[in-house]
Order: sequence, then structure tokens, then C-alpha cells
Amino acid sequence: MDEPVRPRPRVGRPDDEGGHWSWRRSTLVGAGLVLLLMGATIGRITASDGETVAVQSPDAGGFLEFPEGDANRERYWGLVGLERLVADTFDRREEGGGLGTTGTGNPWTAVGGEWGITGGRALLEQPAPTGPNLVVVPEGTGGGLMEVTMTAVENGAGLVFRYANPGNYWTVTANPSAGSWSVSRVIDGSPPELVAEVPGPTEDGVTVTLTQAGPTLRLLIDSVVYFSADDPALSRQLQAGLYAPEGSVGEARWDRFLTMTDTGSGPSG
Repeated sequence: MDEPVRPRPRVGRPDDEGGHWSWRRSTLVGAGLVLLLMGATIGRITASDGETVAVQSPDAGGFLEFPEGDANRERYWGLVGLERLVADTFDRREEGGGLGTTGTGNPWTAVGGEWGITGGRALLEQPAPTGPNLVVVPEGTGGGLMEVTMTAVENGAGLVFRYANPGNYWTVTANPSAGSWSVSRVIDGSPPELVAEVPGPTEDGVTVTLTQAGPTLRLLIDSVVYFSADDPALSRQLQAGLYAPEGSVGEARWDRFLTMTDTGSGPSG
């Protein structure tokens, strides 16, 4: 088990003179963006907090716009040296409930609560009697990326990542009323510890991405880096899944779940 340490969070800064946050969408290359050049990997993303990650296309000769919402992002992230490990669009119906098996053949495992699929979206059908609600894909270690699109955002719901077991994992969850995301961790069964409260967009259709390279963890919202920290706790775990809070009313919907692993090299050619 990795030894937990107090992370050193770095949260993005206000962009305008009034101190309000600017929810910048990923756009084509622009002044002030720190770009990922060909040959870079996710372990060497150099965008600072509050900056957009832009990915260069070797065939198009320019920079790709981040595919927001219900879109396949495998090619986008693949251009920075990532390879698909788990992908699920939830475009199926599971007899008898549950999330079944991902599009890449990985079984979903419910840790808490009863989960299902409706209209091509994953949802919590019945919360656990006590404790949080989690469903995970037990796959992957090392550096890489964990991502999901929340087509419907619910307070306290989001993504579980760096998952090892029911007593050791991290979460990033939405606070729509505050316009922020909570990054928390559970270590050795202890109560959840809030690592950071991160201002960021929480509207329906938002895509939440976590990248990790060694102890370095980054939170991206629609490809904009909003938070980073150096924390080795569970940093080898690339297992992830869906998370809903205790007593959830089941409003949240998830789509386009994706886990990618760092191949250690960028695109060739």
C-alpha cells in the first residue's frame, strides 16, 4: 500500500479582473496555451492550471479541438501517447440490471448500490443502505487517464479513481450549487478526506478527466486543467468507475467512460 502523504495542491486562478472564473472551452491553438507537441505523453503534459490542453494532429497539421460531450475522445488522447484500456458507451440493455460488460470486454463490479442502464446512460437505480455507491472496472495500473462524461450532474456524484478496494480510493464529485468540484480520498478505510475544493463548470454534459504520471495528479474539465497535486497515495492504481453519494436520489447520468494507459511514447511518424 502506498504511504499517504499530504498533497500539495495547485488550483487554477481567476482569469478576469473581478476575480471571477472563466470557464474556457478547448479551442484551437491560441496565445497563452501550453501545447502538447508531437512525441509527448500524458506523463509530460505541461499545461498549467487554468490552461487548455491542445493536441497536435500529425496528419491534419494543426491542433485538434477537444471533442466535448457525447463524443469519442480516444483519437484525441491517443495523439499524446495514450492507449485505450477500457471504453464504454453504455449503448445496450442489461437484463436483470447491472452495468454488465464494457464495450472492451471488461466486467463492471458494483461495490455499493444497484446500477443499471437507461437510454444509453449509466445510472444508480438503488442506493446502498449505508455508505457511498460505487461501481468500478477493476483494470489497470500505472500512468494514464480516467474520464467520464456526466450527461446529468447530481450533487455529490462523479468519478471514482485510483481505486484499489472499498477502503482505498479517490473521488472527484460535483457541487452544482457552488460551481465547484470536490477532490477527496479514502485511505485504509478512514473517513473521506477533502483534498481540494476546485471551482469549475458543473453543467450537464461536462467531461471530467483525471491524468496521473507517478505521483502527479491533474483534474481537467473539458480539457482545461483546473487542479494538480503531487500525492503518491494509490498513484499506481489506474482503476476507476462511477460514484454517487450516500442517499443519492439517482439523478446523475454517466456516458463515455474511458480509461487509457500511458504507452510511454508519443505517436510515430
